Amino acid sequence: TDPKVWVDAFLVAEAVRQWLNTDDPAVWLPAFDYADNLRQSMNTRDAQRWMPAFQKAWKALQEHNEMENAS
Repeated sequence: TDPKVWVDAFLVAEAVRQWLNTDDPAVWLPAFDYADNLRQSMNTRDAQRWMPAFQKAWKALQEHNEMENAS
């Protein structure tokens, strides 16, 4: 496989893991999947472009889930 693919995935995973401040794969793995799909759809490797979009979307998703769980 192309090393660029797994290097990109590693960098996304590490950025997400650090942002969430967790080593628990149950927490950061779903966020990584979401972030990597977003990064690919934005067609960029630049974390300064995809990370803010991911953070905003992930926070909104978490808030939506919390509201659903509360009802």
